[in-house]
Amino acid sequence: MIRQVARLNNWEQLRNETVVHESHIPQCRSVTLPHHGIHLAWPSVNLVARRLSLFLLFYSSLVTLFSAEPLAKGIQDNSFFVEEAYNQEPGIVQHIINVPAFFTSGDKEASFVFTQEWPVFSQTHQLPTGDASKGFGHDRLGYEINLPFSKIVSDRVTLNFNAGGALFPEVNDRDLWNYNLGGSAIYAVTRDFNLMLEAVAFWEADVADFAESLAASATTNKASAIDRTVTALLSPGARYAFNCPNDSQIVVGAAVPIGLTSDSPDWGLFFYLSFEHPFVRAATGKTK
Repeated sequence: MIRQVARLNNWEQLRNETVVHESHIPQCRSVTLPHHGIHLAWPSVNLVARRLSLFLLFYSSLVTLFSAEPLAKGIQDNSFFVEEAYNQEPGIVQHIINVPAFFTSGDKEASFVFTQEWPVFSQTHQLPTGDASKGFGHDRLGYEINLPFSKIVSDRVTLNFNAGGALFPEVNDRDLWNYNLGGSAIYAVTRDFNLMLEAVAFWEADVADFAESLAASATTNKASAIDRTVTALLSPGARYAFNCPNDSQIVVGAAVPIGLTSDSPDWGLFFYLSFEHPFVRAATGKTK
């Protein structure tokens, strides 16, 4: 043991006895120390560079994969029956046209609905407007609350849920209470094309027609002057987005709602068109 340590400490003898040669593996370099049973090998500079490049490529791919925006974010706030929990961005206005047509025992009922959604100051405050004529109102100021919930649960799937109610006071001396529930699942086939499945239920009260009101007055049963209905629909559909310059987006869609209760229509067709665009010039971010 003492002799071996002495030999290792003798640098001149070690240098004379050391043989340096290229290994059979061209990417590696080795050093053999005769008489000591020591063989050292390490990768060459080229091999280290290659492995480092592969590692960096793999790491950047992982970062891109996990930091990329989900496909489900390509189209938002464009459901047909279920409200999504997204507000208008500042400076963006949305024009929406809905054309529902429902069929019941040979009868057809179609309507045209135009709605605008404006942000007020920020994305937190909203100002929806619409036409309440032709049966879409009670000629009274009403109060409505709706609690939407939306969650992107995977890269392609979004779930939405609604619960709400409305009060229309003093409609022919009656207070009308309405309630609604809804839910939907949206699958992003691509960033611009979604498949949708929506389910909604409405518990609605309305004042009965004139003949029924007379009958109710004659029997002094005021409660019978209120007509209550329960409507439930299951609606498969699809939507497609056209992304235009200047942060504008056009979304078209269609659905086939199916009635689930006796108060519901047998089936229907639903057409959707939305145009979303800025109404103010975006800030350039320049500072003086």
